[in-house]
Amino acid sequence: MKQTMEYSALTTKIRAMLRGRLTAEEYGQLIQLRSVSEVAAYLKHNTRYMKVLRDVNEAYIHRGYLETLLRDLLKADLAAFYPFLNTAQKFFLNVFTVRGEIEIIKVFLRLLYSKHSERFQVGKRGKELHTKGFEPERFAEAGSFSEFVQMLRHTQYYPMLSTFVGDETRQNLFDLEMSLDMYCTNLAQDYAKKYLKEEERNIVRKMYGTEIDLDNLLFILRAKKYYAFPPEKILPYLIRRGGRLKRQHISEIAESTDFEEAIRLIGTTRYAQAFDVQERFLEKGAREFLLHEFLHTFAANPYSIAAPLCYLHIKETEIQNMVTVIEGIRYGLPPEKIRDKIVGYR
Repeated sequence: MKQTMEYSALTTKIRAMLRGRLTAEEYGQLIQLRSVSEVAAYLKHNTRYMKVLRDVNEAYIHRGYLETLLRDLLKADLAAFYPFLNTAQKFFLNVFTVRGEIEIIKVFLRLLYSKHSERFQVGKRGKELHTKGFEPERFAEAGSFSEFVQMLRHTQYYPMLSTFVGDETRQNLFDLEMSLDMYCTNLAQDYAKKYLKEEERNIVRKMYGTEIDLDNLLFILRAKKYYAFPPEKILPYLIRRGGRLKRQHISEIAESTDFEEAIRLIGTTRYAQAFDVQERFLEKGAREFLLHEFLHTFAANPYSIAAPLCYLHIKETEIQNMVTVIEGIRYGLPPEKIRDKIVGYR
């Protein structure tokens, strides 16, 4: 009863905000568009994203900047939850601020490594929601990886990223992005243990344990299908903490002889339906399984930490869908090909 009262106002607000999700009809219209500018204009004039696109000239926007602006709405939604949260819950949900900052770092690193760092832009909204020392508006000034890392010297990301400076064999996007993702995953588990009560820790463990398992399985399958990586090259990149599958089971799948055997072994787990070998896009099946898991947990525990976690995951999925649409348009894919990649849209 106490927890129901504690979350009553927040859950009511979240249910109202969920009505602002992009609809199947809106996705159907978006995939018919033929440029990033057209996507920005549609979102600006027809959806909740108008809040972060209001001051933008959509005729001159590029993909990376649009993605950053879309993520600003996630920050604004997180801020809207704060009046309904106690101090411990606020500290825990700061994990989503970190996730957002890590995505900003990734966007900049991709531009830096493609020698287009001058194109990097961030929105003007949400600066007050950044963690200590994080100043993305300065990133475009960095002309090298080491200069960029120095810009982060007063942030929580510096100790991890500084280990890459001077080691050119590790200064590649793959290793950097994997390390950033692993940092965020470990932080979420540490925050849950530190700030949440046992009942809420169990909910978080279930929701994020599923995400960890799916991330690990996706990496194994991609490594075997596209790169023929041997097990010794796969195992170091797996997330070892927090998954719901036993470590021995994950290791067995990683050590399988090939992609087909890995799929067969996954078929003996609770994730069998997440990886349909007939599905052309491995990631879509995994992300739809995860979305269903979050929605199911929210339905079963509406007055709990599951409510904001589910909402924020839905918004992250929606933003990733927008990135998928934009990428599809940039590469000239027909609407039906783009539609097939959108999570939660049939």
